Amino acid sequence: MRLDDFEKYVIDNKHDFGPDHEVPDVWEKVQKREPQEVQLQISWRRWAARAASIIVIFTISYFVHDFRANRLNGDSAKLVKMLKEDPRLLQLFEADEYYTAEINIKKEELFRLGSNVPGLENEINTDLADLDAILIELKEDLGDNADNDEVIAAMMQNYRLKLEILEDMLEQFKNKKNKSDKHEEGVSI
Repeated sequence: MRLDDFEKYVIDNKHDFGPDHEVPDVWEKVQKREPQEVQLQISWRRWAARAASIIVIFTISYFVHDFRANRLNGDSAKLVKMLKEDPRLLQLFEADEYYTAEINIKKEELFRLGSNVPGLENEINTDLADLDAILIELKEDLGDNADNDEVIAAMMQNYRLKLEILEDMLEQFKNKKNKSDKHEEGVSI
């Protein structure tokens, strides 16, 4: 269709596009509207209140951040000072990480093997809690610079004792499991 054909089609079929009386009314309403002038009124009070709110938020954020940073820096500065005074403490921190990881591995294995024993997990955690309380006291003594050699030795002994207890319990569970497996094999043969 060319443009002339399109115009002819629209004129010939204008009744299909809607009633004639509606179109002029709508157009008149649109033409009657005049563009309104937009006046910018600056409310100085509103602007000042918003600015003050922003300043308060930034100030509080700064002080909270500064407080947290100083607290963390204070803790790390204390740690660095302790390490400079006694380099053996670095070995203690490494041993703490090692034994804690080993103890957690043994506990998980023990809980897995003894999953059918009710209350086993609570009993083990209760027993180890006593040793954990002793370890906390030893760490406090270490912070008080009590005789560090004795405190460090006692801490290492505490870790070893926890690990030994867990290993003994694991060995007992494995032996029981092996005996029950052999008994089941003997019955089924």
